Order: sequence, then structure tokens, then C-alpha cells
Amino acid sequence: MAERDAKGRFVKGVSGNPGGRKRSELSVWQLIDEAVTREDWLEIINRLLIRARRGDLKAIDMLLDRRFGKPVQTNLLGGEGGGPIQVEQYQRALDMIYGQGRDE
Repeated sequence: MAERDAKGRFVKGVSGNPGGRKRSELSVWQLIDEAVTREDWLEIINRLLIRARRGDLKAIDMLLDRRFGKPVQTNLLGGEGGGPIQVEQYQRALDMIYGQGRDE
């Protein structure tokens, strides 16, 4: 039984579920592998390919993602000309946004 304080709340740092969740004997992947044959997979891919050839963008996206992986999104930040951000540029931008440094 999990430890509790005088108000019935779990004590900090002590697990409320010390035994943890019981693991299943079979994973979802194993269940799918047992249920779906190679011929089933070929039929599924074939139907997806037919839809992609007809211009279905979702089908095209699915085929590309599964073949090449999802594209990685990067955010490139930089100063003028792609160089490093200068502290002065950053401060000027803040001044413009928040209206500080103006003559009053």
C-alpha cells in the first residue's frame, strides 16, 4: 500500500504505484504481424499507390513518409546576411517593439 500523509495525499517522492503497470505478453506490433499476411500488406500498398497515382495528396504523403521518413523541420536564426545575431541588433529590435529608447 502506498504511503499517505495525514490528509490522505501521497507522500512526496514515494510512488503511488510501486508495482507498476503489468506488461502485456504481446505487443501491438506482434498482434499485427500475426494477423496481417504478406499478401495483405501488398494489397494495402497497392491500393495506396493507386490513390497516389490519381493525385490523392494524403496517399502521396503517406508513401513518401514511409519510404524516406518525415522531413525534419529546422529553424535557422541569424543576424544580417545570415551571420550571428549581434547584441546591438537584438537590443534595437526590442527597443522598436517595446518603444523604449525614443525621445520623449
